[in-house]
Amino acid sequence: MSGHKKATISISQEEFNRLYEAEKKLRNLEKNQSRRSDVHQQETIQALLSELAQTQSRHQEFLQTIAQYDASLSAIEEQANLRIVHQQEEFIHNLEHMQAANSQETNRLIAEHTESFLQIIQEEKDKHETELSSLRSEIQSFRDERVNQNQTARSAIAMAQKYLHHIRQNYDHEKFAPGMIRKLEFLVSQAENHIQLGMPEASYLAAIDVCNQLSDLRLSLEESTQEWMLNYYHVSQMATELLESANQRQRVPGIDLEGNIQPEEIDVDYWSGNKLVPFLELVENIVVSLQNEWHQFSTEELVKLREQLIPELEESLEQVIFNARMAALNSQLRINIADIIVQALQSQGFGMVDSRYDRKDQRREYVARMRNYQGDEVDIQVVPLPGTNGENEWHLLSHDSEIRTEHELIQRARELNNALAGYGLDISPITVVKEEKVGYQVPIKKGLQQPSEPGTAYLRRTKTHGTPRKDS
Repeated sequence: MSGHKKATISISQEEFNRLYEAEKKLRNLEKNQSRRSDVHQQETIQALLSELAQTQSRHQEFLQTIAQYDASLSAIEEQANLRIVHQQEEFIHNLEHMQAANSQETNRLIAEHTESFLQIIQEEKDKHETELSSLRSEIQSFRDERVNQNQTARSAIAMAQKYLHHIRQNYDHEKFAPGMIRKLEFLVSQAENHIQLGMPEASYLAAIDVCNQLSDLRLSLEESTQEWMLNYYHVSQMATELLESANQRQRVPGIDLEGNIQPEEIDVDYWSGNKLVPFLELVENIVVSLQNEWHQFSTEELVKLREQLIPELEESLEQVIFNARMAALNSQLRINIADIIVQALQSQGFGMVDSRYDRKDQRREYVARMRNYQGDEVDIQVVPLPGTNGENEWHLLSHDSEIRTEHELIQRARELNNALAGYGLDISPITVVKEEKVGYQVPIKKGLQQPSEPGTAYLRRTKTHGTPRKDS
């Protein structure tokens, strides 16, 4: 015979699903309300416009420089840049008309432009390569001409050096094409040596070949630079927006069992088991790194942040908030369950002695002690079950002054289960627990202690739900 009986109390799956959907709608509303301010939105757009203006200027400067040397190569470069420039102009136009748009629209535009830009530049690179191959054939056909070969060779070398200078000044070539400039500088020095050795034709052909390679390299660097820039601003906006959203939602309204918003707010970090503060620190570190160590991020790292890591963090934040709300609601459920049990025991002649949350922590079990005039005592424990959708166990530990039969003890517990069933809760059969010593570790206060944060769970008596399952 054991004086320790227990049963599991849970919200039905149907009720939980309904509660989850109601809470999800509330989170989506809160998320939209915590979007970045217009000031931050305009700062991102202005920064992008500034970068794009520099890109346009870079293109014009290069075309003006190359036009001084070789008309054929200049024409190829101009054609390669035309679609890129027009596409960027369209992007600039769209950005300028999005000053009042929300961050989601800006992110969408950036993503669309990135995809479109990479497609266009790949098409131009393929076309560019075909035209440069044709130019090589044209140069080869003139290899037997002997007019002004020294001058022509020096002009080709000067053009290659202009290419090199332009790339060094305008692109992070070691980031996007490590070692390529050193390799091409060596080829230019070889072309110079050919002139000194009296081989102007070899010098000219070598210099033109280097110019072709530099032309390809410049287009590839433009692609890499633009891709990195667009991903950087997209990721920066996403990370800053996530940090602001998390900061603004450190306290959120609680909900009741019906999914209704409560006037009391809950502390998300406290009710999530101290998960929000480490989350904030992690996201803040990402934002600070993007601001202060931006040059260290590769395009691959930015893409991973944009496509995987930040979306996962966004989901994590939503889960933390949901878990916090459920933990606060579950805390209130425990005290409501204890209150129902207390009322049922009072009808059996017991009166309240003490009650409290374990260790004064509202996230832990709720306990109470009652005594009747005969000196019989009962301990009530309502314990949260981790890893469940709001399930609790209630324990009844009887300390009777007279020996009672197992049937009497089961009947006492069954009456409590019946009382709980009237409030629409799913209740498991009563289980007999092996005897063990149970006692309070610290003094507890008289009267049922009401939690300060979660608000009321609003358990309602009902005739249609919560019939307890047959005891085993």
